[in-house]
Amino acid sequence: MTYFFQMGEAYKYIDLLIKGMWLTLSLSALSIIIGLLTGWIVAIWKVSEKKILSIIASVYIEFWRNTPLLIQVFFVYYGFTALTGLSFTAYQAGLLAIILNTTAYNAEILRGGIQAIPKVQIEAAKALGLDSFHIWYTVIIPYVHRIVFPSLINQFVLIILGTSLLSVIAVPELMNEAKELQALTGRTIEIYLLIAGIYVGIIFIFSAIMRFIEGKFFTLRH
Repeated sequence: MTYFFQMGEAYKYIDLLIKGMWLTLSLSALSIIIGLLTGWIVAIWKVSEKKILSIIASVYIEFWRNTPLLIQVFFVYYGFTALTGLSFTAYQAGLLAIILNTTAYNAEILRGGIQAIPKVQIEAAKALGLDSFHIWYTVIIPYVHRIVFPSLINQFVLIILGTSLLSVIAVPELMNEAKELQALTGRTIEIYLLIAGIYVGIIFIFSAIMRFIEGKFFTLRH
């Protein structure tokens, strides 16, 4: 039986895909912002001289980096409710799973950046009389961001693409909307080609913005 390619059938429902796209973007933005902040906390624990904090951070990083995100989504959505008695919506569980996952990856990226800082810079800051807070705030954090920003961009892209896995718990993001439209219209190739184009557009624009920010604020100058 010949398959007739009809992109027009997919375009009829573009408004639903755009709605899903906005939810994908909101999930991604929250995960990127919160995951970067929590990543810093775990990274600082990881390099801490306090052994207990370093061990906790190491266990956390190893668990969330060495298990598939799909399993983590199911674990948070079903397991957290069973273990804690707390009730999560699909959106809340999906967002939490992505944040927990990206926190671990960000922490490892930032940890590498922290350990790459020349010790002479820290010693110079101490010689100037800066306390620990100001050393972190004015020396370490800005320098680390300059070192690791390209790696963070790659991680942010993976977050955006990773939101598609939340369709398994019926979060109405882009992939979930596409699955429902495919079931409704039967136009599998057209629907998935269209959302592939949307993802490519999102990543292209996001990467361009991030590269601009990198060049403007996070380029190491000697």
